[in-house]
Amino acid sequence: MKQSAFAQRLKSNPIFYVSGLYGLSGGLLAIILFLVLWYVVGMNQLVTNKFFDAILVLFFVFFSIKDFKDNRNNGVLHYWQGMSVGISTFFVMATCWGSFVYFFLTFINPEPLHNFIQERLTVVNQNKAYYISEFGERWFREQLNSIPAISPFDMSLDYLKMLLFIFPVILILTIIMRRTPK
Repeated sequence: MKQSAFAQRLKSNPIFYVSGLYGLSGGLLAIILFLVLWYVVGMNQLVTNKFFDAILVLFFVFFSIKDFKDNRNNGVLHYWQGMSVGISTFFVMATCWGSFVYFFLTFINPEPLHNFIQERLTVVNQNKAYYISEFGERWFREQLNSIPAISPFDMSLDYLKMLLFIFPVILILTIIMRRTPK
Protein backbone atom coordinates (compact mmCIF):
# COMPACT_ATOMS: atom_id res chain seq x y z
CA MET A 1 0.00 0.00 0.00
CA LYS A 2 1.40 3.35 -1.05
CA GLN A 3 1.66 5.97 1.70
CA SER A 4 0.71 9.58 1.16
CA ALA A 5 3.43 12.21 0.91
CA PHE A 6 2.35 13.55 4.30
CA ALA A 7 2.69 10.12 5.96
CA GLN A 8 6.13 9.60 4.41
CA ARG A 9 7.30 13.02 5.54
CA LEU A 10 5.91 12.46 9.04
CA LYS A 11 7.68 9.12 9.43
CA SER A 12 10.93 10.64 8.16
CA ASN A 13 10.91 13.08 11.09
CA PRO A 14 10.88 10.98 14.27
CA ILE A 15 10.25 13.97 16.57
CA PHE A 16 6.97 14.80 14.84
CA TYR A 17 6.05 11.16 14.40
CA VAL A 18 6.48 10.27 18.08
CA SER A 19 4.84 13.51 19.25
CA GLY A 20 1.88 12.94 16.96
CA LEU A 21 1.52 9.29 17.90
CA TYR A 22 1.64 9.83 21.67
CA GLY A 23 -0.21 13.15 21.54
CA LEU A 24 -3.12 11.72 19.57
CA SER A 25 -3.21 8.61 21.77
CA GLY A 26 -3.19 10.73 24.93
CA GLY A 27 -5.82 13.09 23.56
CA LEU A 28 -8.06 10.19 22.60
CA LEU A 29 -7.64 8.61 26.04
CA ALA A 30 -8.49 11.96 27.71
CA ILE A 31 -11.66 12.17 25.63
CA ILE A 32 -12.65 8.60 26.50
CA LEU A 33 -11.94 9.27 30.18
CA PHE A 34 -14.13 12.39 30.09
CA LEU A 35 -17.01 10.54 28.40
CA VAL A 36 -16.81 7.59 30.81
CA LEU A 37 -16.68 9.88 33.84
CA TRP A 38 -19.57 12.01 32.57
CA TYR A 39 -21.95 9.35 31.27
CA VAL A 40 -21.11 6.33 33.44
CA VAL A 41 -19.93 7.78 36.76
CA GLY A 42 -21.75 11.10 36.56
CA MET A 43 -18.60 13.12 37.37
CA ASN A 44 -18.00 16.43 35.63
CA GLN A 45 -14.29 16.44 34.88
CA LEU A 46 -14.45 20.15 34.05
CA VAL A 47 -15.38 20.91 37.67
CA THR A 48 -13.26 18.35 39.47
CA ASN A 49 -9.59 18.40 40.28
CA LYS A 50 -7.25 18.27 37.28
CA PHE A 51 -5.07 15.64 38.98
CA PHE A 52 -6.02 12.83 36.58
CA ASP A 53 -5.43 15.11 33.60
CA ALA A 54 -1.95 15.98 34.86
CA ILE A 55 -1.08 12.31 35.46
CA LEU A 56 -2.32 11.42 31.97
CA VAL A 57 -0.25 14.18 30.37
CA LEU A 58 2.86 13.24 32.34
CA PHE A 59 2.44 9.59 31.39
CA PHE A 60 2.25 10.30 27.66
CA VAL A 61 4.99 12.94 27.71
CA PHE A 62 7.37 10.63 29.59
CA PHE A 63 6.78 7.67 27.30
CA SER A 64 7.01 9.80 24.15
CA ILE A 65 10.46 11.02 25.20
CA LYS A 66 11.46 7.48 26.21
CA ASP A 67 10.20 6.00 22.93
CA PHE A 68 12.01 8.64 20.91
CA LYS A 69 15.27 8.04 22.76
CA ASP A 70 15.16 4.23 22.89
CA ASN A 71 13.45 3.26 19.64
CA ARG A 72 13.94 6.10 17.18
CA ASN A 73 17.28 7.68 18.08
CA ASN A 74 19.56 4.77 19.05
CA GLY A 75 19.52 5.52 22.77
CA VAL A 76 20.69 9.10 22.29
CA LEU A 77 18.68 12.05 23.56
CA HIS A 78 19.91 15.60 23.27
CA TYR A 79 18.32 18.24 25.44
CA TRP A 80 16.63 20.00 22.53
CA GLN A 81 15.19 16.72 21.26
CA GLY A 82 13.65 15.84 24.62
CA MET A 83 12.15 19.30 24.96
CA SER A 84 10.82 19.22 21.40
CA VAL A 85 9.22 15.80 21.81
CA GLY A 86 7.75 16.58 25.24
CA ILE A 87 6.29 19.97 24.37
CA SER A 88 5.02 18.79 20.97
CA THR A 89 3.34 15.78 22.58
CA PHE A 90 1.66 18.05 25.11
CA PHE A 91 0.43 20.47 22.43
CA VAL A 92 -1.02 17.67 20.29
CA MET A 93 -2.85 16.31 23.36
CA ALA A 94 -4.05 19.78 24.31
CA THR A 95 -5.28 20.46 20.79
CA CYS A 96 -7.21 17.16 20.66
CA TRP A 97 -8.71 17.71 24.09
CA GLY A 98 -9.50 21.39 23.52
CA SER A 99 -11.16 20.70 20.18
CA PHE A 100 -13.26 17.96 21.73
CA VAL A 101 -14.30 20.12 24.71
CA TYR A 102 -15.33 22.98 22.44
CA PHE A 103 -17.29 20.69 20.11
CA PHE A 104 -18.90 18.77 23.00
CA LEU A 105 -19.96 21.86 24.97
CA THR A 106 -21.14 23.76 21.89
CA PHE A 107 -22.98 21.10 19.90
CA ILE A 108 -23.60 18.01 22.03
CA ASN A 109 -24.20 18.85 25.68
CA PRO A 110 -23.70 22.25 27.35
CA GLU A 111 -24.67 20.86 30.77
CA PRO A 112 -21.07 20.32 31.99
CA LEU A 113 -20.35 24.00 31.27
CA HIS A 114 -23.46 25.10 33.17
CA ASN A 115 -22.43 22.88 36.10
CA PHE A 116 -18.94 24.37 36.01
CA ILE A 117 -20.30 27.92 36.08
CA GLN A 118 -22.66 27.13 38.97
CA GLU A 119 -19.84 25.48 40.94
CA ARG A 120 -17.59 28.51 40.42
CA LEU A 121 -20.32 30.92 41.47
CA THR A 122 -20.96 28.85 44.61
CA VAL A 123 -17.28 28.84 45.56
CA VAL A 124 -16.89 32.57 44.98
CA ASN A 125 -20.00 33.39 47.00
CA GLN A 126 -18.98 31.06 49.84
CA ASN A 127 -15.64 32.83 50.12
CA LYS A 128 -17.00 36.34 49.60
CA ALA A 129 -15.61 37.78 52.83
CA TYR A 130 -12.13 36.45 52.14
CA TYR A 131 -12.04 37.70 48.55
CA ILE A 132 -13.29 41.16 49.51
CA SER A 133 -10.76 41.48 52.34
CA GLU A 134 -7.86 40.30 50.15
CA PHE A 135 -8.70 41.82 46.77
CA GLY A 136 -11.42 44.41 47.37
CA GLU A 137 -15.09 44.81 46.55
CA ARG A 138 -14.44 45.91 42.96
CA TRP A 139 -12.38 42.79 42.15
CA PHE A 140 -15.01 40.55 43.75
CA ARG A 141 -17.78 42.08 41.62
CA GLU A 142 -15.71 41.76 38.45
CA GLN A 143 -15.06 38.09 39.17
CA LEU A 144 -18.69 37.44 40.01
CA ASN A 145 -19.81 39.10 36.76
CA SER A 146 -17.18 37.37 34.59
CA ILE A 147 -17.98 33.80 35.64
CA PRO A 148 -21.32 33.52 33.76
CA ALA A 149 -19.55 34.74 30.62
CA ILE A 150 -17.30 31.64 30.49
CA SER A 151 -17.69 30.09 27.06
CA PRO A 152 -16.95 26.68 25.54
CA PHE A 153 -13.89 28.27 23.93
CA ASP A 154 -12.60 29.38 27.35
CA MET A 155 -13.03 25.82 28.62
CA SER A 156 -11.23 24.42 25.58
CA LEU A 157 -8.17 26.53 26.42
CA ASP A 158 -8.13 25.26 30.00
CA TYR A 159 -5.89 22.29 29.13
CA LEU A 160 -3.25 24.63 27.70
CA LYS A 161 -2.95 26.33 31.10
CA MET A 162 -1.48 23.07 32.35
CA LEU A 163 1.68 23.96 30.39
CA LEU A 164 2.76 26.14 33.33
CA PHE A 165 2.98 22.94 35.39
CA ILE A 166 4.09 20.59 32.63
CA PHE A 167 6.95 22.70 31.26
CA PRO A 168 9.21 22.39 34.35
CA VAL A 169 8.44 18.67 34.50
CA ILE A 170 9.44 18.28 30.84
CA LEU A 171 12.67 20.12 31.65
CA ILE A 172 13.43 17.72 34.50
CA LEU A 173 12.48 14.62 32.49
CA THR A 174 14.69 15.73 29.62
CA ILE A 175 17.66 16.36 31.88
CA ILE A 176 17.25 12.98 33.59
CA MET A 177 16.77 11.05 30.35
CA ARG A 178 19.35 12.95 28.31
CA ARG A 179 22.20 10.90 26.90
CA THR A 180 24.65 12.12 24.30
CA PRO A 181 26.89 9.97 22.11
CA LYS A 182 30.37 9.25 23.44
